[in-house]
Amino acid sequence: MAHFVVTPWRSVDELLEVRDVIFKDFSDSPSISPSSAAVQRIHVWKERGNLPHAVESTGQLLEALLVNERESQTALQNEFHSADSFLVRATYTAAITRFVTGFADLGRSRSGPGQSMLEVARDIDLPVAFVELRHEATHEGMPNLARLRKAATDALIWLKRVYWDKIETIENEGTPAAHFQLGFPTAELEASHGTADIRTALKDYRRARKANLQSGKDTNKSLEETATMRLGDLASSMQRGNRIVAEAFCTPGILLPNTQVR
Repeated sequence: MAHFVVTPWRSVDELLEVRDVIFKDFSDSPSISPSSAAVQRIHVWKERGNLPHAVESTGQLLEALLVNERESQTALQNEFHSADSFLVRATYTAAITRFVTGFADLGRSRSGPGQSMLEVARDIDLPVAFVELRHEATHEGMPNLARLRKAATDALIWLKRVYWDKIETIENEGTPAAHFQLGFPTAELEASHGTADIRTALKDYRRARKANLQSGKDTNKSLEETATMRLGDLASSMQRGNRIVAEAFCTPGILLPNTQVR
């Protein structure tokens, strides 16, 4: 019996075109080209469903680099605009957190439950530094911009090695199992790390809001707009995004501390 795997791209040539755009200068030096065209193509694939986590993470990390570039250009033209803005760091943090959590969940689904994120990272050859940065962002606050930008670039280089460079080999094997080794997500995994990302986004907003109140700055409207956009991006990046966001808001500890939930 023939076995089929549904992919969001019409042919592997589309996938290879995106790879060539992103890593076109990589042979000369380890550099990334944050192409808006590549990001848009990945968005289209996401809408079609069954997008590998490696491709989705690539798009989110590239989008963070593009936001950074855009904000830096705005800062050059406007002396009152900071390139190290909450928006830039929040976009990087969301992309890196989702990248790490997604691969950790996929690793657990293959090796079995009970492993820590560090153990899973070692099993799948994911650098521990990514896990440590995710832990810091989730529990201590967003890292500085330089560290986030470097982590995003390093993550894309890792994705190139473990995913993008292996596409031809996977295609030549011609088996469904080979395709699924590239990390196709399941609804359960998507909901799991989707909820974690929403928690992180709201925690970052609460920290920034508290800092604003303590400093007397009147930038709450900007923070709310950024938080709303970040949650919207999270919802649109998941096949059941709106439902996952709604369920996350009903989870104890999201809107109210656990001690206030009865």
